[in-house]
Amino acid sequence: MKIFKLLLISILSFLLFACGEEKLEETEKVEQIFYTVMPKQEYKLNPQSYSGNERALLTQVFEGLTELKTDGVRLISVLNIEHSDDYKEWTFTLRDDLKWSDGKK
Repeated sequence: MKIFKLLLISILSFLLFACGEEKLEETEKVEQIFYTVMPKQEYKLNPQSYSGNERALLTQVFEGLTELKTDGVRLISVLNIEHSDDYKEWTFTLRDDLKWSDGKK
């Protein structure tokens, strides 16, 4: 009789938890803060126009399409680069796993 009660309680508690309403928790957004030590001066953080220490900071904040190395160009965010015969039109094929600055793919 004691085993029967224990078995019945086990089955009832299993059914209670198994058939309960599942609540999905929303993913908590984590604030992302970047700290670095730089000389005190005004920084514009424009990736199109930079100078001095801004370059070091921008390369840590922004990811470029390519990276210039001594042995050539290394592709970072692109799979393929194509150009027209007259070099006036360029096509960059982006990787599938990239996200925009707002987090969307």
